[in-house]
Amino acid sequence: MIILTFIKNLRKIKIMDIKIHQKIKSLIFRKKAPSKILVREVMSKRVLKIDRDWDLWKVYLFFKRNRISGAPVFFGKKLVGEISRSDLLEVAEKEFFEELEEAKDILKRKKVFEVMKKPIVIKENKSLEEARILMKRRNISRLLVVDKNGELVGILTKTDLAVVMGKERILEETNKKINEFLKLVEKEGEVWSDEVKKRIGISREIIEEWAKKFEEVGLIELEYTKTGKVLIRKLVEKI
Repeated sequence: MIILTFIKNLRKIKIMDIKIHQKIKSLIFRKKAPSKILVREVMSKRVLKIDRDWDLWKVYLFFKRNRISGAPVFFGKKLVGEISRSDLLEVAEKEFFEELEEAKDILKRKKVFEVMKKPIVIKENKSLEEARILMKRRNISRLLVVDKNGELVGILTKTDLAVVMGKERILEETNKKINEFLKLVEKEGEVWSDEVKKRIGISREIIEEWAKKFEEVGLIELEYTKTGKVLIRKLVEKI
């Protein structure tokens, strides 16, 4: 297989720059799956805290100023709960966060400890997949992350999960297309980049960029015509 040959030959190519090596490896090998990525690798370590004795109007202004939708609640140094936009909306009987401007008097009469929820936490050494399952089961958009001593060390949101899992899907699809590209070159011996585009559904620009990287490590060679066409050819000589 051309892929196996390429991997075996990586270390034999003396002229190969280490940066090229890393770039090619990043194209071939997948990143860690969500089941292997730990919460502490993705969580936000910037934790904005709310005091249990704040009134809800202060919380509203705090959320608005920091552009957040929820935060942990503390009593001194102790984590005692969490509060979110939905809690404020429920108290003010409003449908949208922007409408809370109209409910200043109502919010000022209520304290955080009166409406806060019990904190839902996850340990920092748990996997992202476990975090995703917990969020889905509890129908929540964030988890408070604690260390082995139960101390708050970060926050993990649905957005954090979406970004990581979205990247994972992109990497998976990219690796699949790279394998299709390499198999096509292996099978045909030589093929025009336009033909590769038709066969695997990737733009010519991206295909030619991949081809340049593989040419740099001695796997294939490129031939350019005067009309701008690019022929991708498998190298048959031994390294």
